[in-house]
Amino acid sequence: GLIAQEVADVVEKHGIDKNNFGALDIQKTNKYDDFYGMSYDQLIAPLVKAIQEQQEQIEQLKTEIQTLKGE
Repeated sequence: GLIAQEVADVVEKHGIDKNNFGALDIQKTNKYDDFYGMSYDQLIAPLVKAIQEQQEQIEQLKTEIQTLKGE
C-alpha cells in the first residue's frame, strides 16, 4: 500500500493542503500529534483520470513517432 506520510509530502509539494486531501485521514490523538491513515476509495477517481491522461499522451507520442518514421 501507500505510506500516508509520503502521500502527504507529495500532495503538499503540488500545493494541495494535506488536511483537505480526501484520501488522507490525519487525526490528532492523545498518544500521537498526527496519526496518518489512507482512504483508498478516495483515490479511484483521480487514478482513473490520470490513466486517461496518460493514455492520451501515449497515443500522441505514437502518432509523433509514426510521423517521424514517415509511416
